[in-house]
Amino acid sequence: MSSEDESAGPAARLVDTVTPGYVGRPDSEMHAIGLLLGGIMLVVLIPLLPFIAVLWAVNRLANARRGTDLDPNFTRQDRTRPS
Repeated sequence: MSSEDESAGPAARLVDTVTPGYVGRPDSEMHAIGLLLGGIMLVVLIPLLPFIAVLWAVNRLANARRGTDLDPNFTRQDRTRPS
């Protein structure tokens, strides 16, 4: 080994390759497909949001009426007020 190889360190040995380096390019086709799918999802989901909100509220009210909560370990005895 020469002194130049030793001074360059292990990084220079990792860069030595037979193939030329890869130079990236913008991927505008995939960007356009992503925007299209995102737009379709918005068009479908935004009209459904009021129904989802009503179902969520009914579920919350039903759970509150039964004395359950989102926590599966929650019991009605946990609601007692401290004296």
